[in-house]
Amino acid sequence: PPVGGQPVSADPFAEFHRLESRVAHNEGEFERLKQQLEGEVDQADAEEEVRTGATAEDRQLDRRLHEAAAKERVDAELEALRAKAGKTE
Repeated sequence: PPVGGQPVSADPFAEFHRLESRVAHNEGEFERLKQQLEGEVDQADAEEEVRTGATAEDRQLDRRLHEAAAKERVDAELEALRAKAGKTE
């Protein structure tokens, strides 16, 4: 009777060879899928690195913009104080 959809050979060496062939095929398929998965993981890691880097750059840019705005306010207030001090003297 067939086993696993395959007829059973009367020759045990032929059956062993058939099983070896299936194992080799499955190992090759496993290796192909493993490499595909590793590639997808590497791609996901790269995408996350880009997102994280962009986020860090955005935070750094925001900080610089806030610092520049604060410096402008301080310079404007200082100029106003100088102008006021110059008028009262």
